[in-house]
Amino acid sequence: MSDHMSVNLAVSSPVVCEALREGASAVQLEEIDRENSAEGVVGFSRERRKRRIALATALDEQLEEGRAFVDVPVEVADGVARIVAEVIREELDALMCDPYDMAPRGAILERAAGLMQMLVALEAAIEGLVMPAGEVEAYTPGLLSQQARPCS
Repeated sequence: MSDHMSVNLAVSSPVVCEALREGASAVQLEEIDRENSAEGVVGFSRERRKRRIALATALDEQLEEGRAFVDVPVEVADGVARIVAEVIREELDALMCDPYDMAPRGAILERAAGLMQMLVALEAAIEGLVMPAGEVEAYTPGLLSQQARPCS
């Protein structure tokens, strides 16, 4: 059994696959940059940086194999999620920056929706690992922690 926690995530489209690969690559590059910079001296331990690079590489290898489901290590999920959010922003920027409606709006929205669905699934799976069952409401601000009320 592996010594790290991971969540199983569906790779529902080539767009999702590419965004996850970009995320894994970004984690690898961030850790290499930390290793080579002065920040690396004061930052995370060298072992942790090497482990994060190895975990991101393993994720990328799963994606390269074309798996329909991949194991995303929790330790690199933050970096992957950040890049997926950036890809979503780029998709929505493409939609917003098209004043003459030249781009196929439906295709852009479909890609962004698929990415958002995957990002929400990733966050929910991680929350399920780190939050004890039944205690999510105690830690979740906003609508989920409120009792259902009729609209008035």
